[in-house]
Amino acid sequence: MARTAKAGGQDGTDATRADDAHPVVVGHALNLSFPSLRPLPVGSRCGYRTLWIPVRKAPDRCQRYACGPSAEKGRHPWDRSHGLGAPRRRVAACSAVGDRSDRRGGETTTPAPPAAPEERWIGIGHRADVQGIRGVAVAIILLAHVGLPGAAGGAVGIDLFFVVSGFVITAVLLEELHRSRTISLPTFVAHRARRILPAATVVVAATALACWLWYPVTRLSSALDDALSVLAFVANYRFIREETGYVAAEALPSPFQHFWSLSVEEHFYVGWPLALLAVLLLARRRPTRARHGAIAVGLVILVASYVMSVVVATSSAPTAHYASHTRAWELAAGCLVALLLPTWRSLSPRVAAGAGWLGAGAVAGTVAAYGAWTTFPAWAIAVPVAGSVLVIVAGTTLSSGPVARVLSIAPLLHLGRISYSLYLWHWPLLVLGPLALDRPPSLGLGLLLLAAALPLAHVTYRWVEHPARTSAFLRARARRGIAAGAALSATALAVVLGLTALTAPATSTPVDASTVPRVGDLATLRAELLAGLQTQRVPDDVLPALERIALDGPATYGDGCNLDYADVEPPGECGYGNPDGPTVVLLGASHAAQWFPPLRSLAVSRGWHLLNRTKVACTPAAVRIGTTQHAGEYVECRTWRGVVLREIEEIAPDLVIVTGADAAPLLGHGKEGGATEWAAAWVQTVRRLQAAADEVVVLGDTPRTFADLSAPDCLALHRDDVPACVRTSVYAPPARDRREAAHAALAGLAGVEVVDTEPWFCVDGRCPLIARGLQVYRDAHHISTAFAYYLSPVLEDVLPRVGVRRDEPVGQLP
Repeated sequence: MARTAKAGGQDGTDATRADDAHPVVVGHALNLSFPSLRPLPVGSRCGYRTLWIPVRKAPDRCQRYACGPSAEKGRHPWDRSHGLGAPRRRVAACSAVGDRSDRRGGETTTPAPPAAPEERWIGIGHRADVQGIRGVAVAIILLAHVGLPGAAGGAVGIDLFFVVSGFVITAVLLEELHRSRTISLPTFVAHRARRILPAATVVVAATALACWLWYPVTRLSSALDDALSVLAFVANYRFIREETGYVAAEALPSPFQHFWSLSVEEHFYVGWPLALLAVLLLARRRPTRARHGAIAVGLVILVASYVMSVVVATSSAPTAHYASHTRAWELAAGCLVALLLPTWRSLSPRVAAGAGWLGAGAVAGTVAAYGAWTTFPAWAIAVPVAGSVLVIVAGTTLSSGPVARVLSIAPLLHLGRISYSLYLWHWPLLVLGPLALDRPPSLGLGLLLLAAALPLAHVTYRWVEHPARTSAFLRARARRGIAAGAALSATALAVVLGLTALTAPATSTPVDASTVPRVGDLATLRAELLAGLQTQRVPDDVLPALERIALDGPATYGDGCNLDYADVEPPGECGYGNPDGPTVVLLGASHAAQWFPPLRSLAVSRGWHLLNRTKVACTPAAVRIGTTQHAGEYVECRTWRGVVLREIEEIAPDLVIVTGADAAPLLGHGKEGGATEWAAAWVQTVRRLQAAADEVVVLGDTPRTFADLSAPDCLALHRDDVPACVRTSVYAPPARDRREAAHAALAGLAGVEVVDTEPWFCVDGRCPLIARGLQVYRDAHHISTAFAYYLSPVLEDVLPRVGVRRDEPVGQLP
């Protein structure tokens, strides 16, 4: 076979190209089969059944190939996509082709058109303004959490963090995608592990130890469970479950609560690279097509998640606030900014500057204007998210613009640098600091604790976060970073599990009614309450135990008969006692359900058929109220009230026992005022009950004396100083006004028994927390099961004679 090959010159003569040619491959002569190649026709410039193998060269040096089956596509005929592998020796043909036509045998062959080169990707490089956005975000979060006036909307700093995370992570992944046409998931996971886990491990372990030292034992088990959810990256969904509880607003905040946002970002770190990799594979590893596909995916995520956020916020604000699927749109917004970088770079400086100022104004305005009334994250959060997007876009085009220069000042850059560690440390300090110092929370103390968080965050960044992220040893192999992350998580897990083992076990075993004493009469009860006011130390055998008080509650909770926020009908009959006996209905909210244990005892001993009709935070009064679960009216309450009242009218019970909380958030009045409307609503409901039932008893609301801390939590923090937890104000003035107005209006209705329960709990305006060795309250305003049993005789005395022989003793809970 010849060692040289002929190529047609521009003048029509053949020229020998010994330097540019390699052996000619004649497929038929060697009887070879090339599945991806076909013989060229006679008269082609390469000769009959002869294949030239050109060398792949840079587009600016060679815009098209000489010949071959891939010439029309502008693709190397020996591309790896054909499955043939690269040739051993490079063959150059392009250099001799240029723009020439070849005339062979009177036939002219025009070279193939140039192949479109892949877009050259320019990354984001170092963006000082993005670091400054991080600094702004963490600063406004800290000021909002400390309660600084005018900074209540600082919670939107979380939204800024989400947008920045989506932008930065996507930019990093795009650079890798264009550079190597793939995404290395192990490398990405290792990088995230080095970035997040070292500081998080230190903070989780230190916070768990601090909880064991200073957090009230009533909440310790729950706090350690929170720590475990943090290590499993599901803290956000745990807090959804916790905050849908009725007493969540009064409960001491968890020191791990701020980790919910880290869980959201971790879910993003798992899902988004997988989505990009899938799009890249569908695009046959062509970066430009993959980027266009990723834009479509990002738009779908943004729209779907935003719609879910708005819709879910109307039914469950905690879910909308914490869930990953309702927060994904904020991260997707940042992803789209990175995916559209070429578009932003084409903006004029004037447009970019305007976008920067508009974005900065949107963020600043929301910090000043937003507050507790704002539903998160619904339509309102689109404003700070759009603002942060505009600021990033402006910095892309105009890196030295006015907004970018402000964001690049040294203090903001330093805050941005330590923002992750600062965010991790600030919340445990704000929650546990007052407990460790035995001082009530205040703005001044909070600012001092934030000042202490700054050097702590700097040390964590300098000696933990930065060395782990930049370690040459860990960066050399992805598996090293992953292994180091796993080891750190295991260390934190060991600390939390060890502290959990040292904590007194908490069980859900209900209080045994037979172990609870019963009060004789009101005179005896008054004496016990006076003695309780003199109690100095929490008894070691107090019932229920402090460690178990969080699990104390009526059996109707476990039966599902105390309906949750979204439920409007009971799961079954929810009947107790004798089905053939007199029918007694317990009606109201959780302040009615707290009387279920002694009433169930009476139902057993008196042969009642007790129907439990209670729903959390839902007053039986015919009034429109709000809820902490979503914005607007508590519509589920109004629906449930109608269902139950119609049921009562159908069954015509012998007795209805009804009560409700006087501090319900009346629409238009909140928890304040509205005494006239409140009284009228109670009269309307009770008249309807009178028309259906033989007897109606209205129990007055339980005194609500603890607004900032639940009674058991205070006792756990002051075991040797019980009087420090006793409040001097029994009712807040608005609640007292409502209560007195309702009682006065109901007293005018014939045949209705209105019972003032305040003397059952308080003496001369002071309400003890421990009486006869029993905890009076199980939280801020619900009485404990044990104390409810203790009050059984006085409760029985105020009830009508429905299937009752007065000489019989009170029965026991079966």
